[in-house]
Formats: sequence, C-alpha cells, structure tokens
Amino acid sequence: MEKQVASYGARLSVENKQILGKAAEFYRLSSIRCSNSGSKLLPVTSSSKIVVCIDLAATLFEESVDKTLATKLAGVSRKSYNIMYKTYEVLLNASRPSSVQELAVFANCIGKAENLAEKLLDRFAKDVNGKCNNDKFIDITKPQFPAAALYVACRHLKVKTSKNKLYDKASISKGMFSKLCGSLEAYLQQIEEDDKEKKNRRRGYSGLDKLMDSLDQNGNSTKHQGDSVSTNDSSDSQMSYKLWKEKILSKPD
Repeated sequence: MEKQVASYGARLSVENKQILGKAAEFYRLSSIRCSNSGSKLLPVTSSSKIVVCIDLAATLFEESVDKTLATKLAGVSRKSYNIMYKTYEVLLNASRPSSVQELAVFANCIGKAENLAEKLLDRFAKDVNGKCNNDKFIDITKPQFPAAALYVACRHLKVKTSKNKLYDKASISKGMFSKLCGSLEAYLQQIEEDDKEKKNRRRGYSGLDKLMDSLDQNGNSTKHQGDSVSTNDSSDSQMSYKLWKEKILSKPD
C-alpha cells in the first residue's frame, strides 16, 4: 500500500514522507470507518481512495494538491470528487482546526468582519454549548464554524469576499452551510444591541460623570471664595450654586 501511495503522491507532486505516511494511515482507516451504507454509494475505487487520502493528508500539513489533476487521477467528476473528499474528511476526522483569523487572511477580509465573526462564534458557542451535556459540546474550531461566521459577518458589513472560497473551507454541504449561516445571523441583533449599550455606558461616564466632577469643583471653588466675605454672602452663593446645579441636571438630553 505504501508503494501505491508513494506512486500517486509523486504524480501529484507530493513527496513529503510525513504526508505520504498519513495518507497511508487514512487509507487503512477508511476500510474500517468508511464501510457504512452511505459511503458505499460514493463512486469509490482503490485509485480514487488513495488520491483523496493524499489530498486530505496534504491539507492537514498545510500543503495544496492540484484539484484538477487529483480529480483526473481519481477517475471521477469534480462534483463526485468533492463529495467524496468531504465525506472522508468527516468520517476520518481529518479536518484541520481553523480559526477566524486564518480564514480572514485567506479570504482577504481582515478587520471589522474578522472581529464581528469572533463575536458571533463566541455567542453561538456559549448559547449552544450551554444547552448541551458535557459530552456533546460543539467544537467551534472545526472549519465550518469560523467559515460560516466570517461569511455572515462579511455579508452583514457589506465586505466583499468569495462565498465559494469560504464554503470550500467549511467542508460541509451547501444546505448545511446555509443553515449554519442562518443560525449565526440570529445573533447579529444581540451583538449590535450589546455594543450599543457598551457605547452608551462609555458616553454616559465621560459625559455625566465629567459634568458632575466639574460642578463639584466649581462648588468647592465658590465655597472657598465665600470664606473671605460675609457669612450671608457665602450662604447666598452656595444656594445659587445648588439651584444652578439642579437646574442643569434636570434639563433633558
């Protein structure tokens, strides 16, 4: 088996021994994990299985494989190859953990969209995992979650990016990707309301608190000035200051 993997690897320009070793491991695991009725419906041959396993192993080591050449060597259509690739990726647990930051660089949308996607993922994970048992937590490092979150953030902020690029990184069906995007979109309003509340609190502190500090300082200054004049003048001055302060604070925004 190792010789066959090495042979196909050479034709795909993959000669890294670690990648080829991992591909051979995936091939052996596929005989056990990919024998259910669903995977049997795929157009799997020995050649296509080897090619897909090499592709998966290369991706895991952050190397790329020519998809056109891989499809040709596998002897299947591009659509069938993609389905087979994604199916084996799930069954073999071969997906590489992804982050929003990595995908933002890949999709060229660093900045506000990246930050919003992080907030979406955080809110989604807390909400969903809070309702799950300890053994059923969602692993948001799986590529479909950051990919969907980044796509939702870009669409919301009207940042141009390629949906197909992010969908390919998600490694799930289009239907599942759309459903996940819909679930994440539900958190947009909550995040915007939280951001607005935080912004208002900051403004409230810098506005009202500064005004109160200023008024108190002016009051103290008036009191000290009153010490050098008669007691009646000092009382009148303090009373005028209190009335003026109450009048200012009672004015609507």
